[in-house]
Amino acid sequence: MMSIWGIKKNVSGLMSMLLAISLCLSLWPEQAAALAASESLQESFETYGNVQSGFALPVGSAVTASQPWKAAIGGTVNWAVYEETSPSGAPNHFLRQTDPSTAASFVVTNEYWGNSDPTITTDSITLSGKVKVMGPNSTYAGLVAKYSGTGSTRTYYRFMMKKNTISYQFYLEKVTGNTRAAVTQTPGTPNASGISIPNETLVSSYDTLGYMPLKLNVIKNTDSTLTLEGFYGSTLVLSGTDTAPFNTGHVGLYSNAGTTAFDDIEVSAYTVVVPTIPDAPTDVSATLPGTGAVKLTWMASNHATSYNVKMASSADGPFTTINSTPITLNSFTASNLTVGQTYYFVVSAVNAAGESGNSSPALSAVPQPNPPVTVTNSTQLAQVLKAAAPGDVIELENGSYAGFGVTGVNGSPDKPIVIRAKNKGMAVFNATGIRFTNSSYITMQDIEFSMSSAATNWVRLTGSHHMRVTNNYFHSPGTATSATKSTWVLIDGQNSHQNRIDHNLMENKKDTGKFITFDGFRDTAAGIYEITQNDMLEYNIFRNTLPRQENESEGIRLGVSDLVHLNAYAVIQYNIFDHVDSDPEIISVKSSANTIRYNYFIESLGTVSLRSGNGSSVYGNMFIGNGRIEPATDPDGIDLGPGGVRVYGENHKVYNNYFQDLTGTVWDAAITFTTGDNDNMTQPISRTANHYIAKNALIANNILINNKGSIELGMTRYGRAPENLTFINNIVVSGQQELIKIMTPIPGLVWSGNMMFPQNGVPLITGNTAPLSESEVKVAYPLMRDEVLELDRNEYAWLWTSSEYERLRTIRYKKLTPSSPAIDASLDSRGSLSLITEDMEHEPRVGMPDAGSDE
Repeated sequence: MMSIWGIKKNVSGLMSMLLAISLCLSLWPEQAAALAASESLQESFETYGNVQSGFALPVGSAVTASQPWKAAIGGTVNWAVYEETSPSGAPNHFLRQTDPSTAASFVVTNEYWGNSDPTITTDSITLSGKVKVMGPNSTYAGLVAKYSGTGSTRTYYRFMMKKNTISYQFYLEKVTGNTRAAVTQTPGTPNASGISIPNETLVSSYDTLGYMPLKLNVIKNTDSTLTLEGFYGSTLVLSGTDTAPFNTGHVGLYSNAGTTAFDDIEVSAYTVVVPTIPDAPTDVSATLPGTGAVKLTWMASNHATSYNVKMASSADGPFTTINSTPITLNSFTASNLTVGQTYYFVVSAVNAAGESGNSSPALSAVPQPNPPVTVTNSTQLAQVLKAAAPGDVIELENGSYAGFGVTGVNGSPDKPIVIRAKNKGMAVFNATGIRFTNSSYITMQDIEFSMSSAATNWVRLTGSHHMRVTNNYFHSPGTATSATKSTWVLIDGQNSHQNRIDHNLMENKKDTGKFITFDGFRDTAAGIYEITQNDMLEYNIFRNTLPRQENESEGIRLGVSDLVHLNAYAVIQYNIFDHVDSDPEIISVKSSANTIRYNYFIESLGTVSLRSGNGSSVYGNMFIGNGRIEPATDPDGIDLGPGGVRVYGENHKVYNNYFQDLTGTVWDAAITFTTGDNDNMTQPISRTANHYIAKNALIANNILINNKGSIELGMTRYGRAPENLTFINNIVVSGQQELIKIMTPIPGLVWSGNMMFPQNGVPLITGNTAPLSESEVKVAYPLMRDEVLELDRNEYAWLWTSSEYERLRTIRYKKLTPSSPAIDASLDSRGSLSLITEDMEHEPRVGMPDAGSDE
């Protein structure tokens, strides 16, 4: 009988049923259900003796009845059964491993279970147990599945936790010999490996003796892949799917680098069965939501995980699937159909077993037009627009148009009002400006704007929301000079939010002023202050401005001095800034809680300036200077060069950015923190030019290559030093001047995990009071290779309209080589840097991330 050796078979039908249901609930919908193929095998470590008689060791080098646990890795000398007192007062026995060597790993497997019930080595299984880390930080403990082989040929999966000071890290790894790798993450699930869980989150999952219940599901899928799910308590924390899995092997326990304890180990095996094919959908119906569109709805089918919609020109077919990805809802809109033509539709249901037949009979629908209204001048346009209903399209005939103003015109979320040129670029606004007030869901597209000096604001959105300005061409007229001033798009007023400016070309700005200003509303007497919120600026191209002006010619101004305390929540992403030179600030952020990400700054003289406000993030951007230098034009006599990011205000994060061949210094270094003149951002704020000192800033995982000014801190223009700046996991390489230049002592300045390499004899740092340790800055060459980024032709279509833009279609930069010492070199990978889940190229950071912005 197995029970006399500490192995208990639970023959309870209820327990088997509960375990089967538990595994079924953990499976993905498209996977098969699971049926119990064996009873539960349990190990409580209670039958190996007691304190009075002494304990027998259940672990040996070979599988025997008295030692069912086999020492697969690391020997048996440090394994033993111990006794502790449970809360009820009864003794509780557990297995402990006590070797503290950091290089020593231990695996014990229960091959006795595999011999007595081979299904646990071949089928899907649920393996669970209670695990306690009793050793110091960086001690690992966990569960092992599919273990086989010996020596350098051993293979297995392990789900384990690692003890740290403030958290535990959880790993789900595949081991082949001496090589380990994270199991590829299952789409739509928690991370596959290397996730950190704070201790305060874990505390509710420990039992009264301090054990953490762990569970590992090993699920053999019907497509021959293997999905592994790791739980702590009842929380799914990791999930990975292996397309080249280990299909056989034993279960076991893993320990490394310190004392660990295990108790109440249990395993059950299951067999995956294929579900039945779902029934065809019923009650299919159609509506006509807009021009050239048909919306289909149907009753959901039992057991379906997705649907396909198929279309034909005849009721008899042939029918072709028109959805490019599976449809998970029971509705779908077919668009871009020919108005007046009869189409026929059927719907099928899909799951892991296959696809149902088509719905019957085929449903016919005839898309109808929402005919455009054509206008030839601005008077007609204003009249038609004031009377427009949601879904109306207004087309502008070729010609010149003056500006106009309208109030209270509203489309709807699914039926915006569209104002567009009948022929792209042939309708030109060249006089006074356009203003929408208290309006919503209106789109302006395919229009050319080149307005006279009388138009201070070319397009103004006041108190409006969900307005869109897309695919238009903005440029200065021939009459513009530096004596005139204009803002091309201004967003302001009360209740302004969620406006989108996208895919426009704005170039050759020959007057002062800004491309785009995000503003708000203030009534000082009433104490009312608002800023436009949740606006989106994306996929635009900004290029060629006046040379450096004294002030007020930023490319983008996001906020204003008296509203800096307000959260704008704006996103500026995927834009190109080329030779935007007219102000030290390419983007001037004067509000809080904004995101500047994935933009390309090419040879532009200035910086992204977090000028005032708090809590903004700048990440994933590329700053490419190509060594451009312009002779000095200011009294300081400093040559102008492209810069990176300049920071004032509190709680900003600058990470995952790439800076290359920038020549800016002082104001315009790649990463710049000057002194400030104020530390009192109160409400309301008067319109002042205060430079609020930078505080509590995180600068992490950036790459800086061959810049003249790399990191410059504390330029003494304003007198008050920034505070609490943390530089972590950054890579800096240059031979032009010192990599770190400190001009004013910085209280709370932290360096950690950075990798830097000064060339041509330049110093690593100047202005510091003590040398930097290797843990702060490791001096090493990061080993990088040349790479070319090709911009998307669909998103940046303007770049293919003329050979003039050819130089912007590709960006040359550098990536880490596979042998770079920056690989897996990030510190604090899941602590304060838990926000950095991917690199500048959207590649996920798994396990221990790399230093710098490239994973």
